[in-house]
Amino acid sequence: SRYIEWVDGRFEYEAELFVAEAKRKLGITPGYDGNAVAWLDNYVNEVRGNVSPEERDCLVWDLSAFLGECIQRCYGGTWKPVDGRWAIVFDNGKAVFPFTKVSEFLEDRADSILSLFRLIPLVLGIELPAQKSG
Repeated sequence: SRYIEWVDGRFEYEAELFVAEAKRKLGITPGYDGNAVAWLDNYVNEVRGNVSPEERDCLVWDLSAFLGECIQRCYGGTWKPVDGRWAIVFDNGKAVFPFTKVSEFLEDRADSILSLFRLIPLVLGIELPAQKSG
């Protein structure tokens, strides 16, 4: 799978490219938090049905890298390949698969990206990283 060939740090790079493109094309600069995931959820709802097969893989890659970085930065975890797919794997061994979620949501075969994001701490039983003060 082409996804397994990417090296460590590549997802952060791809997410930053996505943020830069959103700023350039849409005039917004999404952060890596729940508000950004809510925006992403709405964005996928808006473009769903208007994505050509040629654009789909690239869109799934970009959106998934961004979603995964949001998950990682808010809840911890590490990008790792699991059963041939990239996942955010937490210290307890449980995992979330951003590429699968975005792909299914884009095809209207799954509930929202935002619902997954909000349920991660509860469903996976993870402790939230300590908030940095500053």
